[in-house]
Amino acid sequence: MGRDRRFVVVALSALLLSGACGRSGSEINEIGLIYEGGAIQEKTFKGFLRPGSTWEKVGWGSTVYRYRIDQRSFLAAPEGKRRDVPPVQIVTADDVRMLVEFQMYFKLHWNDEKVMRQFHENLGVKTKAYEDEGWRQMLLEYFAPQIERALEAVGLKHNWRDLYASEEARVGFQNEAVERVKENLREVIGVGADYFCGPSYTGEEGSECGEFTFTVGKPEPANADIIRAIEAEQTAAAATIAQQQANARINAEIKGEQDIVALYGPALAVEREKNKLLQQAIESGKVSQIIIDNSGRAVAPGRQ
Repeated sequence: MGRDRRFVVVALSALLLSGACGRSGSEINEIGLIYEGGAIQEKTFKGFLRPGSTWEKVGWGSTVYRYRIDQRSFLAAPEGKRRDVPPVQIVTADDVRMLVEFQMYFKLHWNDEKVMRQFHENLGVKTKAYEDEGWRQMLLEYFAPQIERALEAVGLKHNWRDLYASEEARVGFQNEAVERVKENLREVIGVGADYFCGPSYTGEEGSECGEFTFTVGKPEPANADIIRAIEAEQTAAAATIAQQQANARINAEIKGEQDIVALYGPALAVEREKNKLLQQAIESGKVSQIIIDNSGRAVAPGRQ
């Protein structure tokens, strides 16, 4: 009999702890979905905890599933940077592998109780998205494959050199990739299931859900040798242009000298050049006096 009593006490204690006296609250950056039922009966939706709720009655044996309502992100970046996944690898139309970073920012459509309930029952429960690790699992299962599929499909329409060096090509790549990502997510999640809003969504009356933000970084060749080859090519091209400019300047100087000789004759051309150098010396302060020789020519005195 004593053993039975102990069992009842333990069971009641567990019930009190799990139900927290049938009351619960929420932080200002989260909402709660209340479900009653459990191991011996089917779970049914019972209510909604709004952000910053304080110790509200949820019922004995009920479970509160909490979701953050602040801005969330899904990032693809190289190792060493903040990221959820590595860059996506795509293959271009000319069979070059490239790595693409992306950034996605969004919020849950939390102020619509019906939408949040659908999200929880259709996606959240499957991956336990109300927990941190479960949320990450949801991103990996539902977001990552659709983003990769979109980037791969669009990458096949471009040559690698255009994606790497042309701003116009990159803008076109990003715009089409964004549209494909949204289409792919709608296919998987379901048309009309507006679970995710843009970063500016506040949940207040009149606040539009909006589109989530998705941007793509500059595609980079996966093979580092290609980047080095591009840099060497650009260095050689820059050197060629510099040499061409130097040659053009020398040719212009030679042409100018030839024109002077043709105009004044060789002797006067030489005399003209001497006078030019003398004038430069006077202006620079290197010559302080001028001597006129017997022929009437001006000469600079020699150094003492």
